[in-house]
Amino acid sequence: MKVIGFALAGSILALTITGCLRHEEKRLVNPAPPAGTARSEVAEAHWIFQGSELTQAVQAASASPLVRRALVEAPQPNLRFRSESAIAAVGLGTDGLRYRVTILPYADPADPNRATFLTLLSRDSLEMCQRSELLASPTRVSPDSGYAPITIFGRTLYLREDAAYVPANDGSARLSPERFNKQKFMACLFAGLQMVGRISDSICSGVPDYPRCMAISNTVGTVVVAIGCGIFAFFG
Repeated sequence: MKVIGFALAGSILALTITGCLRHEEKRLVNPAPPAGTARSEVAEAHWIFQGSELTQAVQAASASPLVRRALVEAPQPNLRFRSESAIAAVGLGTDGLRYRVTILPYADPADPNRATFLTLLSRDSLEMCQRSELLASPTRVSPDSGYAPITIFGRTLYLREDAAYVPANDGSARLSPERFNKQKFMACLFAGLQMVGRISDSICSGVPDYPRCMAISNTVGTVVVAIGCGIFAFFG
C-alpha cells in the first residue's frame, strides 16, 4: 500500500484539479453551521495550488509556534513532512473577515497505514492549529483509541482529531479552550467532500462536457467547504 500520508491531500487534489483549474465562486455550497451560532458563510474563496504563493503559505504555517508544538507532541514518531502534498485556501466570510486554511501532511515511512495532518486555521489575526490522524487499518482501531470511521470516495478510513492549539500570551502555543475543540476541521471537511460530490453530479448530469463541468464544480465546491469548515472552527 502506498503511504497514506498522501490520502487527504491527494484525494482533495484528485477531486478538485483537472488541468490545474482554479476558479473563484460565491456560495456553491456551505457546510451547515453549528447549532446556536451566528451565521457566517463563505463570500468568496480559492485554492492556492502552486507557485510562490503556496510556498509562502507553507513556509509561514510550518514556522508557526502552534504547528511546531502540535508536531512535537504528535503521538506518531518519525514524521516526515510531505511538502508536495501541502495545500492552502484563502477566503472571505460574510462577516467581512479574511480566512486562511493551510493543510500540512506528515507521514512516517515505516508506518504507511497512518498519516498526520496539521491544519493551521487563520481568521484575520487569530490563529488555531488542529492535529488530525488518519488510519487505514481497522485492526489497529480499539474502542478507546479515539478513532472514528469516515467514508471518503467509497473507502472507509479512521479519523482521530486531537485538541487544538492557540497562541499563548507570550507568543508560544498552548492547548485551546474547550470551546474550540467542538468543531473539528477534518471531520467537517470530509463530510463536506461527500456533499460536494453529490451536488456536482446533480449540477453536471445534463451538461454535454460532464468531466469539465465536474472539475469546475468540484474545485469551487471543495474550497467553499474548506473555508466554511475553517470559519466554523472558530465558533466553538
